[in-house]
Amino acid sequence: MIEMKMFIKFKGMIRRLILPVEVTRISIYLLVCGQVACSKPPPIPESDYQQTDALMHTVSSNISQDPLLDKVLNIDHSRLARSQGSRLAPTQVALFHNKLLESQLLQINPLIAMEFPIKLLAYQEATHGEVKLVWNDFSYLSQRYGLGEQPQLAHWYEQSIAMATQGIDESILSPLSLTRIDEAALITVSSSMDFESSLKRAVNIARDSKGVIVFDIIDFQAVAKEHGIMLPQMTLVLFGAPGPGGRAMKASQSLGLDGFPQKVLIWNDNQGNTHITYNELLLIATRHKVPINTALRIIQRRIDKAYKRSFSD
Repeated sequence: MIEMKMFIKFKGMIRRLILPVEVTRISIYLLVCGQVACSKPPPIPESDYQQTDALMHTVSSNISQDPLLDKVLNIDHSRLARSQGSRLAPTQVALFHNKLLESQLLQINPLIAMEFPIKLLAYQEATHGEVKLVWNDFSYLSQRYGLGEQPQLAHWYEQSIAMATQGIDESILSPLSLTRIDEAALITVSSSMDFESSLKRAVNIARDSKGVIVFDIIDFQAVAKEHGIMLPQMTLVLFGAPGPGGRAMKASQSLGLDGFPQKVLIWNDNQGNTHITYNELLLIATRHKVPINTALRIIQRRIDKAYKRSFSD
């Protein structure tokens, strides 16, 4: 009994000794977190956007003046991230069609829809402030999707890039020259539903997700019909969550070319079976030499959970 009383008394002394230390640690943490470490980063001043804004304006103007090209949309990754409390150096992407080119490529491999509309990414490097305008060259598309030798289509693709970038300083223009990837960086899930039901569910998954914006829905079958080309049903959904996306792109803004916005392709094969295809973001990141960080893992986990569970049951 005496030993028990001594133990309780000793335990109380220990708690009195420890508590001030823990309170001090918490106080220091709150002080640092509230005033320095956890404070929101200062917003990027509008003046820093001048160069990328000017590039996007030139690209948009070029596209609007060329009868072979059609503007789809521009996405300002940086400003969208800022609206969600994330800081990302100026990063913008222009998406545009060359409808005849796309339709002919889709006849060869429908999965190449994941690379269209054509994308031009303008960004200002966070470290050195250097401004770049980049795109994926045709050799990358050919390698990833097994297109083989397609000299005429390659010429049309590079010509589309040249027309959209006309008048821009050549010193900042560059096709993206990073490690190649293949179709292994695509995840395809077969759907037990018909095409229309699958498309509706895919769109609703994106729209019902917190913080997600659906940027566009592109019906490639309808695009091809404009040029007398018959394709199976295939529709691309472009979407993204600016907050997590902005944090993920901080490691490499060029991720805005391949990984963001995110894409889900709903498509029918020649037998009428419906499939859902999306990017394996972690493999995409390796192409851009980005360490696999928490933001990327969370995004990939959410996409897998949403689409694999919804269509594989």
